[in-house]
Amino acid sequence: MDLEFTKLKSIDGIGTSLPNLQVLKLYFSSVLIDARSIEELQLLEHLKILTVNVEDALILESIQRVERLASCVQRLWISEMSAEVLTLNTAALGGLRELDITMSKISEIKIDWKSKEKEDLPSPCFKHLSSISIFGLEGPKELSWLLFAPNLKHLHVEDSGGIEEIINKEKGMSISNVHPDMTVPFAKLQSLTLRDLKKLKRICSSPPPALPSLIKFDVEDCPKLPKPAIREFQRHEQE
Repeated sequence: MDLEFTKLKSIDGIGTSLPNLQVLKLYFSSVLIDARSIEELQLLEHLKILTVNVEDALILESIQRVERLASCVQRLWISEMSAEVLTLNTAALGGLRELDITMSKISEIKIDWKSKEKEDLPSPCFKHLSSISIFGLEGPKELSWLLFAPNLKHLHVEDSGGIEEIINKEKGMSISNVHPDMTVPFAKLQSLTLRDLKKLKRICSSPPPALPSLIKFDVEDCPKLPKPAIREFQRHEQE
């Protein structure tokens, strides 16, 4: 069932009326997940693919606590959220493929890789997360948590006035010290779009030695970003 772009505002009763449902796409629909929605979704024992919209950080935490449900989430749209801390759990959201954060005020975005079911995880990363779009995000000065998405192919950051750098050197080093396989950012990046970032000074401390997959690099209205840094990324851009 694909409910994207519809006017449906509730999924009340879906658990009993469609108990064998395997695919439910609510991404960018009018349905915002709340506590009652989570109860309904837990009734869908055969659910395999879920795309959702969330505006409450506590609701997102509740989804992630139900690992069977969270593991079905492939696309997540966080919209108009106001929170001191947003925690994303790589173990719970292991199937996440696309993440959008829009018009939100979030002081800090944290990554958690602890699992209720497994004490030792082979990798703390979002293995399948390939596309991230951030628009109108207030709060963070950097986005070093992107290192936890090593297979990222598309990154779009726009109209987020507080961001001064994408990958902070110190935070990047602290992450790579614990997880050595997460040292180099953007290894599989195909497109990078940076627009209307008035305070952006750095993409990362020093550009990666190679960006073999980069096809598109688009920078617009980032007045503090040094031209050498722009040229360095453009150098890797493929025709």
